[in-house]
This record gives sequence, C-alpha cells and structure tokens, in this order.
Amino acid sequence: MNAPQVSVVIVSFGTRDLTLAALESVRQAGETIRLEAIVVDNNSPDDSAKAIAREHPWAHLLHSAENRGFAAGANLGARAATGEWLVFLNSDARISRGALVSLLDIAGTLPTPGAIGPWIEDSNGKPQPSVGHFYSIWRDFVRSFYLDRMFNTPRFEGLFIRPHRGQPRPVDWVSGACLLIRRSTFDQVEGFDEAYFLYVEDMDLCFRLVRAGWVNYYVPQVSVLHELGKSSRRDRPLPLEGGNAPEYFLRKFRPYYPVGLQRIFRAVGLLIWMVVLQYRINMYRILGRDPDEARRYVGVCRVTLVSLFRSSQ
Repeated sequence: MNAPQVSVVIVSFGTRDLTLAALESVRQAGETIRLEAIVVDNNSPDDSAKAIAREHPWAHLLHSAENRGFAAGANLGARAATGEWLVFLNSDARISRGALVSLLDIAGTLPTPGAIGPWIEDSNGKPQPSVGHFYSIWRDFVRSFYLDRMFNTPRFEGLFIRPHRGQPRPVDWVSGACLLIRRSTFDQVEGFDEAYFLYVEDMDLCFRLVRAGWVNYYVPQVSVLHELGKSSRRDRPLPLEGGNAPEYFLRKFRPYYPVGLQRIFRAVGLLIWMVVLQYRINMYRILGRDPDEARRYVGVCRVTLVSLFRSSQ
C-alpha cells in the first residue's frame, strides 16, 4: 500500500461533535488524495474518544494521559504521521471538497515553502484574519490603539493582515487553525514549542522557519471553514492569546522589546475594546436584541486583563 501524501493532525479536547465534523471533511478529502488522519485526544472530559473510534475507525486515534495543550498534542500527532506533508487542523475547522488537493498543488510550486495557510472563513462566508506580522513595538502599538481600523494601508497593519483574495504571497506567520508544512521541514525546526499551551505556538513555529531560511505563505485561493472559538469552553473563557504566551515569544525572539511595554499596549487595547463592547450591549438592550455574545467577549477581556496583572507581579 502506498504511503499517504499528507497526514492530517487534529488535536481534540472536549469537542466531540466538532471533531467528528472535522474528520468527516477529511474523509471526503481522502476520496481524491492519499491521506491519513491522526486525532490526538487530550484527555477529553466527554466521550470524544469513544465517539471518534466508533464513527471514524479509519482514523488513527492517540490518547494523551493529560491535556498538555495544542502544541504538545500536535507534536504527538506529527511523530505518528507517515505522510510527506503535514496538515494541522483545528477540531473546529473543516476542509471543503477539493481544498486539500488545491493547497498541495500550489504548495508544490512555491519556492522554499515553510508554513502555508489558506483563506479561512466562518460558516457565513465571512473571512477571518489568519495571517499576519510578528510581534513588534510598532505592530502592537498600531493594534492597541486600533490604528489598523482607521488606516487601510500595510504600514498601519497590526498583528493581522486584512484578508483579501489574490495570488500566494509571503507573510510572517499563518494560523494553526489550518497549517500545511512538509514533514521534513517541520522536523528540521523541531516542531512546535511545547512551552505554549494554546495560542502563539503557530507564530513561534513560523518565526523559527523564517530564521532557518524558509518562507511562509498565504494561499487565499483555497478556502477552509473555521468555527472560530467553538473549540473553547464558553463557561470557562481562556485569556486572549493564551495570557502570557506573547511575553514568552518576546523573551525568546525580541529581547529589545520590554515585556512591560507590551503589557501596557495590550491592556490599553483591551480597555478600549471593553468600552466599545459595553456600548454595544447597551444598544442591543435598547433594540431588544440578545447581548449575550458581547457580554461573553467582555468576560474574555476581563480574564485577559487579570492574567496580565498577575504576570506583572
């Protein structure tokens, strides 16, 4: 039997239905390409593992004794992979028919490809920012004061680049929601840094790829569906960007950028956003609309502010 061209790695934690849907999309993609699916169950509190084994017995299911986060789970899956290419796919993402074939075809034409990311959109077809710039003083300043929303120019882009269609183009980093990379390239930079629990591990990987001479690409011709935030527990919100994950990135790669300065930038941005959200909540009440989603985001902002304050102690 021929070895698979691509190994799709999905890390799952308490996302049974989402993971099953992701696997079904991978199974359909396998009708036109040789692939294998590897699911790493990070000790889910629900019956995810049993459901996956029952409904998708063709997938390779790995059990982690504890939830060590996305990076560790992804590395575990990658070590079990046998494909030439790796695709890291979030459990709340789905590959559309033909997307994986198109992505691989384009990847084969790119010079020195590192990490490759597709166009990512939600179930309503709205594009999600999924590629961008590495952390820097200027980019964080722009983002914190929302200058990227006031000025539509590359100079005034913050962490994210506005999604727009076009030809493949180099970018600093691509999202781990759907990330394609050659197995040998991934191994060369020793995979994801497992010090990250969730968030920023994709940027860290991309930074090390660039430093090793590879080029990361955005391929907006190929679309992938991502139900943003659905894989996170709504009753226990996580800090944005994983709390202190950005600071870990700075200590590794940006020694000239004081961590305290980034905390100030992030806190200012959060406070401004909370004011905007509170205004939306008040307007929703006046209009008789449900403000639950806005309230949830306020809670996420508060959790993030608390994490920033604690990390400064």
